[in-house]
Amino acid sequence: NKRMKSLINEKQSIYLTIDRSNVLSSSFNELKKINNKQLLNKINIHFIGEEGIDDGGLKCEWFTLIIKEILNPKNQLFIKSDTNNKYQPNPFSISNPDHIEYFKFAGRIFARAIIECQYVNAHLTKSFLRQLLKHNIRFDDLKDFDEEIYKSLYKLFEIDVDQIDLDFTIDVNNNNEIKTVLLNENGDEIKVT
Repeated sequence: NKRMKSLINEKQSIYLTIDRSNVLSSSFNELKKINNKQLLNKINIHFIGEEGIDDGGLKCEWFTLIIKEILNPKNQLFIKSDTNNKYQPNPFSISNPDHIEYFKFAGRIFARAIIECQYVNAHLTKSFLRQLLKHNIRFDDLKDFDEEIYKSLYKLFEIDVDQIDLDFTIDVNNNNEIKTVLLNENGDEIKVT
C-alpha cells in the first residue's frame, strides 16, 4: 500500500478538465496528452462548469465515474458475464475504430487506481486477469464467464464429436444481431475432432 503510493510524485501535478456529461471521451482526450511518467504526478480534477477545489474528493468521484463508463456496455469496450457479473473485453469492441487506444487508456486508468489504492467497482473475469498477469488461462476459467458454454464444452469431452459436425466457430449475440465468430483462422473450415 505505502510502496504503491510512494510511486506518486506529490511535488508535481497534472490538471484534468473533465466534462461530466461526457466523462469517457473528455478523460480519454485529456490523458492522451499525458505520458506515463507524468501520469504518476498528483492528479487534480476540475469538472467543467463546477466550482470547487480538488482536495481528493473530486479525483475519487472521477475514478468512480470513469470506471463506470469504461465498463458501460453502450461503449462496447467490455461485456459483463451473465454468470456472475464480471467483465472482460468485448469481442465486438472493433465497432469503435479507436478501441485499441481506449483499451490502453482503460489500462492506464486501472493502473493509476491501483497505485492510488482507489476502490473501483470493476470485477474482472479470471481468464482476463490471468491474461493481464501473463499467466496461462485454464478451461475452468470459462465457468467464471459463461457457465452454460462451459457445461456444453465439457460435455464434448464425453461424446464422439465426429458425429455432430462441429467447427471452430461460435455464434454470438451482439445487440440482438447474431454473428458467427471464427475461433481461429479459417475456423469455419476446421472440423473438431
